Amino acid sequence: MARKIFVAGGTGVLGRASLQPLVEAGYTVRSTARGRDKADLVRRLGAEPVECDLYDPASVQRAMSGCDAVIRLTTKIGSVMKIRNPRAWDETNRLRTTGARILVDAAIATGVPVYLHESITFVYADGGSNWLNEDSAVDDNSQVMRSTLEGEQEVARFTQTGGRGVVLRFAAFYGLDAPSTVETISLARKRMLNQIGPAAN
Repeated sequence: MARKIFVAGGTGVLGRASLQPLVEAGYTVRSTARGRDKADLVRRLGAEPVECDLYDPASVQRAMSGCDAVIRLTTKIGSVMKIRNPRAWDETNRLRTTGARILVDAAIATGVPVYLHESITFVYADGGSNWLNEDSAVDDNSQVMRSTLEGEQEVARFTQTGGRGVVLRFAAFYGLDAPSTVETISLARKRMLNQIGPAAN
């Protein structure tokens, strides 16, 4: 079992929900944290904060040195109101591609044996009534999907070097402290969201 884990994106919505359970499970956890406030947050969750530029290979190698596993939970999704704008996904696309490549390069260079990569279920093509699994067809009909699949290829590259690469295709999440949840509630109160239900209502 891996004992020391480096989490990239540990102060994001999913990262914040992951750090404390990892610590409680007995792992020593090191997490990226930019600035004093985020470093304090990481400490409160029981993990060790580390300053790290995720686009600087040397910085990433220093941050994950001595770790037994790397977990990539890096996204930067903007406002719900702008989510249909392709530019709103630019930074997330970069984190999923360039950022993933740098993380994998660093993991290989430092001898980290396990790399776990956050992905999304939306890459699946419509399977009709069939069950979907990791072998089901995918659909790269947008830059968001293409960047997602490109990031997954970095996991395959990691595995080809002898490491254990894991892709987790997550669905949609919401949480009490997620900015999207707060924004959605605010829009609902202003009656600015569609209500899903019978057309007769």
